[in-house]
Amino acid sequence: NASLEAVEQAEGYYSRAVALIPQGGNFSAQREQLQDLDDDINELKFIRMAQDIFADPFQTVRMINSAVSYLRQAVNLNPRNNALQGNLQNAEAYRDGFQSFVAMNWDPAIQNFNQILSSESGFLQVQARILLYESYYGLGKQYASVGQYGEAFTTLEEAENLAFGDADNLLKLFQVRVLIGDVFWQSGEPASAFSAYQTAFENI
Repeated sequence: NASLEAVEQAEGYYSRAVALIPQGGNFSAQREQLQDLDDDINELKFIRMAQDIFADPFQTVRMINSAVSYLRQAVNLNPRNNALQGNLQNAEAYRDGFQSFVAMNWDPAIQNFNQILSSESGFLQVQARILLYESYYGLGKQYASVGQYGEAFTTLEEAENLAFGDADNLLKLFQVRVLIGDVFWQSGEPASAFSAYQTAFENI
C-alpha cells in the first residue's frame, strides 16, 4: 500500500546502495540481492502507477491503456504471482469494456464488466459495477428508443438490481425507476407507468 512517492524514494535508496558496493567477485552476492530488491521495487512501482490511474475519476482510454501496460510490466517481473495475473486479466477486460462504454457499444461493455465481476480477483470490481449499471441503463434506453420495450424492461431490470446493491446512491434507483416508468408510458401502459413513478419517489 505504499504511495508512489514512497516507492520512488526507495528507488533512490537502492541506487545509492548499489553505488556503495564495489564491482567484483567478493561482492557479487550483495549486488545480486540488490538486483532482486530492484525488481521488487519496480514491480511495486508499476502496480502503484496502475492503481493510481484506475482510481482517477477522470480517467481516459489512453490513461487506462497506460495502466494496463504498467501492470503487464509488473507481471513480467513476477510471472509466478497468480494474484497479479488475475489483476492483469481484470485490467484488460476493464480496458476493453471502457473503450466500448465510451463508444456507447453497450453489449460488449456489459460482457467485459460482467467478466470482471465474475472473476476471483476483486481488482476493479467497484469501478466495473458502476460502469455496468450505466451500460445497462444506456442499453435499456436505446431499446426503448426503437420500440423494443420487452428488451428494454429486461435490461433495465438488470440496472435496477445493481442500483439496489448501491444503498449509498439512491439516485441510481430513482433514475432507473423513472426510465422504467417512461418505457411503460411509451408502450401504452399508463397505470404501470404511474406505479413505477410512484415507487421511484417512495424509494428516494
